[in-house]
Parts: sequence; C-alpha cells; structure tokens
Amino acid sequence: MAIICFVRDGSPPNNIAYSEIKTVEEIIENFGNYTMKFIGNFDDNIPIINEKSGPSTYYAAPKYVVVKIEHEDLKDKRFPELGFYLIEGLGPPA
Repeated sequence: MAIICFVRDGSPPNNIAYSEIKTVEEIIENFGNYTMKFIGNFDDNIPIINEKSGPSTYYAAPKYVVVKIEHEDLKDKRFPELGFYLIEGLGPPA
C-alpha cells in the first residue's frame, strides 16, 4: 500500500491536511496521466513543500497531492525510489 497526502505550503506540524492509504494500482489508475515528481526521501517524516513560507497554518487549504512510497515491493517505473512524489498539476478536490 502507498499513502496519498493532501499537503499545505510550509513546514510541520500542520502541513498535512489529510492522508489516505491506497494501492499503487489505484494511484496509477486515478492519476496515471499526471507526472510523478520525486521530491524527497524519508529523511523527513512528512513531505515539506515551500518550507521557506514558514510553518503551515491549520486552517490553510491544502494545495498539493503527494504520494508516499515506503516499501521496496511498491517501486516501479513510475516510483523508482522510496520516498515522496508530487503529483504535478493536481490539487486536492474542492
């Protein structure tokens, strides 16, 4: 299983608005037309986007969709490394 996260700008602790466990097959089926951009490994426990904007605020709307691949058996041509992948051009549902 992989984890899909809806992420706010900024640093923790409030930068993940919501996360959900999905299969890699579900992610590819639903988001396969989008580019998956590797944005980091597990040095950070959670993905951080635009850290320079300071800490995320709890009530800010999430702007990004990120996939977390954490097990070797989930790696494939779309997710060649363990870590976080930004689904480029996609935001969370309104």
